[in-house]
Amino acid sequence: MFATPFFGTLFSQDRFLVLLRCLHFFNNATAILSDPLYKIRNVLISLTSAFGRVFVPYKDLCIDESLMLWKGRLAFRQYIPSKRHRFGVKFFVMCDVKTGFVQDIIVYTGSTTDIKHYEGLGVSGSVVMTMLAPHLGKGHTLYVDNWYSSPTLFQHLLSNSTGACGTVRSNRKGMPLFGCSEMQRGEVEFQENGKVITYQKYRENLMRELLEEHHTPRRQSTGGRPAADNPLRLTARHFPCKVPQTASQGRHSVTDYAIQFRTVAAASGWNNEVLTVCFLKGLSDTIQDELATREPPDQVGLKH
Repeated sequence: MFATPFFGTLFSQDRFLVLLRCLHFFNNATAILSDPLYKIRNVLISLTSAFGRVFVPYKDLCIDESLMLWKGRLAFRQYIPSKRHRFGVKFFVMCDVKTGFVQDIIVYTGSTTDIKHYEGLGVSGSVVMTMLAPHLGKGHTLYVDNWYSSPTLFQHLLSNSTGACGTVRSNRKGMPLFGCSEMQRGEVEFQENGKVITYQKYRENLMRELLEEHHTPRRQSTGGRPAADNPLRLTARHFPCKVPQTASQGRHSVTDYAIQFRTVAAASGWNNEVLTVCFLKGLSDTIQDELATREPPDQVGLKH
């Protein structure tokens, strides 16, 4: 079992539970009952203001959603089957890519979510602009998934000296049409409107946009190892003809799982950093909980 002995020296478990039930962060006489977060509003404001006060982020920032497990009664509780917990409170989170330090969070409460709506950007673009507001004009680069990405948003960010990079949806409003519908492995196609560039790449079972140092046109590759002067530097492992399915431990021992994973890793052609993440993600929940208390390994020796 996990324990923090220090707490036991201060008060008993029963005393802690009594205090926990009595925690109260707002004044009933002045509370704005129409605010879904009125019970924790003061705490939330203190936390988010402290995030930006104690840490200045590096160049790269990332915005994504997170789901905190919650199965109790709550008006804005979300059900997202694709998430691990499925039920919970949804957050929009902005983090520093290099350190993972949280820069801002917004609790999703439906139509009353604390975002400033920007005309023409929709809800996803408004979330990005609200969270990035203190960091615009400072030369940051934002990384997002395809729910946020749009040419309109990226152009707006570029006009505020902020770069952006992310996967895209082909049916997103403003997305250009690519002339080549069927591409061969290793081919690259891009379009630009002067500054913002959209890429289309051939890939089989590998749904990732392999953009490198965004917004620089790259010439086509014919597959295999590119020439030394090609800045894109895409190799055959970026476009494997068949990407093996990631293994998971299941009921196997860690030793058997490691052997199985090595077989998959050898055929994937992925680098050690990516394989390390996939290996740790495939471990059983019990072992992942144990590893959460320890320093994460940089590599797990999956390739020789």
